[in-house]
Amino acid sequence: MGDERWVRLEVRAGRDVLEAVGLLLVEWGAAGTVHGPGRVEAYYPPDRLESLEARLGRYAADLGEPVSWTWSEADAAGWRDRWKAFFRPARVSGRLAVCPPWEAWTPPNPDVRVLRIDPGQAFGTGTHETTRLCLAALDDLLGEAPGQPVLDVGCGSGILSIGAVLLGAPWAAAVDVDPVAVRTARDNARRNGVAGRLQTWCGDARSVRGPFPVVVANILYPVLAGLAPVLARLTGPGGSLVLSGLLREELDGIVRIYGEQGLSERGRRARGEWGAVVLARSARA
Repeated sequence: MGDERWVRLEVRAGRDVLEAVGLLLVEWGAAGTVHGPGRVEAYYPPDRLESLEARLGRYAADLGEPVSWTWSEADAAGWRDRWKAFFRPARVSGRLAVCPPWEAWTPPNPDVRVLRIDPGQAFGTGTHETTRLCLAALDDLLGEAPGQPVLDVGCGSGILSIGAVLLGAPWAAAVDVDPVAVRTARDNARRNGVAGRLQTWCGDARSVRGPFPVVVANILYPVLAGLAPVLARLTGPGGSLVLSGLLREELDGIVRIYGEQGLSERGRRARGEWGAVVLARSARA
């Protein structure tokens, strides 16, 4: 795979949104990223260029800030193999570990479930702080009440919805606007032996019929803010909503926005500069 062709995407944005843009590039399956003053570079296979251009345009509008980008050919032989070197088996919550399918690994603790995930060209290896925060929150929620179905909005590789099933959800639903992500989630569900317990479809969260007792969305602040009425509607009475893709300083703002939709904060957690919040809907809603 060392002779694969790659393209370099260079994105320029203001300091306030560059970190969020960098997360997006990772979400969209970048083989590697390099940060510099006012810019971030990411490397992709050439066949991803058209769909990434469309997504960049859409998310730049959602961010509401000036974002520009350029493409160039990249001499990036071996990028994918070097990326794989950083994706190692890891414990991501009390009862769950994430492992790439090319690793033969068994956790020392037999009570820990192993989620074998290949992100392909979608987001979700379990290495990013936001993914781990969501999995830890799901572990807690499903440990308390394991019989709850879960909706995963913006599912990427399917890591959150598949992880939810391994943690005790009887089934999960996964939705993403990117057809590549949906196919990847299906492949990973088969890889983990839960294909029959994962419903997937390509589309917007607005097309989902609910409600669900547990909803999780690991996206970005501007998108989560815009989806507040939709995600609130999808969270059933007495249900929980897990949100991440958020910087620590964005947590108070997102709690306030969802509070206007009738959800209250149940708890929050953080890793590094990233945070997640668990919101609850009253059982009388």
